[in-house]
Amino acid sequence: MSNFQSILIVEDDLVFCKILTKFLEKNGYHSSDAQSANQALEILQNTEVDLIVLDYRLPDINGIELIPKIQEISPDTNIILMSRYDDDGLSEKGKSLGAIGFLKKPFDPDELLQMMQR
Repeated sequence: MSNFQSILIVEDDLVFCKILTKFLEKNGYHSSDAQSANQALEILQNTEVDLIVLDYRLPDINGIELIPKIQEISPDTNIILMSRYDDDGLSEKGKSLGAIGFLKKPFDPDELLQMMQR
């Protein structure tokens, strides 16, 4: 198990969000979720989060635009970016902003665990 105690899933697809949250909890992690960038920022104001699994496409702003806002509120929080697309080097863009990894959707939840343990 990695040293990520508290995980926030930021994903507007509610079904996928719940599947991921349940999977992480089954594997011993405390996880919560947000369906928008604003909701995620609100949670970060009041809760310490070790890792954010962040979808690129959100209803309010995209994941790349959200990363600096997350870092402003919670500079020690790690971020894994996920997207169906890796257009225009999205994974590289994310990493250059400080994301520790990129997952191309759909992915096997075990891939997420493996990335968290690295």
